[in-house]
Amino acid sequence: MVRDRLKEFQDAARAAGNTPADTSLQVEPGDDPLLALLDNIGILYTNLKKISSEVSDIQRKIHTAHESHQRMQIDDEIDKLKSEARKVRKGLDEIKSKASTDDIIGFVANTHHLSLAIRLSQAIYDLSGLSTDTHDRHMQYVRKELLITRGRDFQEDIDENELEALLEQPKEIFAGNLIKETQEARQQLQDLQDRHEAVRSLEKSITELAHLFQDLAVLVHEQGEKVDRIENYTFIAKEKAAAAQVQLKEAVVNQHKARKKKFICGLIGTVVVVVVLLIIIFSFV
Repeated sequence: MVRDRLKEFQDAARAAGNTPADTSLQVEPGDDPLLALLDNIGILYTNLKKISSEVSDIQRKIHTAHESHQRMQIDDEIDKLKSEARKVRKGLDEIKSKASTDDIIGFVANTHHLSLAIRLSQAIYDLSGLSTDTHDRHMQYVRKELLITRGRDFQEDIDENELEALLEQPKEIFAGNLIKETQEARQQLQDLQDRHEAVRSLEKSITELAHLFQDLAVLVHEQGEKVDRIENYTFIAKEKAAAAQVQLKEAVVNQHKARKKKFICGLIGTVVVVVVLLIIIFSFV
């Protein structure tokens, strides 16, 4: 039975501090490969938890980031988390490579791979959402600055293309590549949403398949009971048929005996009648 090593993973994560996400446990030759796999899985869980925690921190910072350097710092933190997520994905690919075997290692790797993949997809989804939210807030900030600089001539319903053009100018409010990155982030967010829905659909299909196998097991059990009852009835019928054959033979013998007795009784009766008739005849003579 595999022992629970969650506390060891948590202690190791706290002791490691700024351990990179792609750090793997060094396993000496001869160590249990299952324990090594669980150690690597624990590190991935810890790193994903760290990414989720930092995503929550960035979400709080976005609401108070008004200065340009603060927004750039948030963008750098998001890029750093994306890099950490790519490292986790690399570790996840290593776990996936061990999920093709039919032993306990393959079973554990396959089970945790699905859970880690869902968590990683959610983390990347949150990061893409942060990028989109940051861009939208930057756009609102641009609107406010234009309102200050243009005064009454500024219309609140300014064309989005003009805002995008302002964002593309290197000496204006934002860096020139922000629009392209935002478009990529939006596309990535859409891809992640589609992938997330696909994973949810796969999870639902697996659940339905598990229920189907359970129903099939119940049907097989019921059919087995029916076969046992049929076999029992066949055995009883065989015994009764054998007993009926014995009784039939006895009945045939008894029938022959009865016929023989009837013949003897008839013969005796005939003799008696003849004797009586002879007596009567001779009595008249």
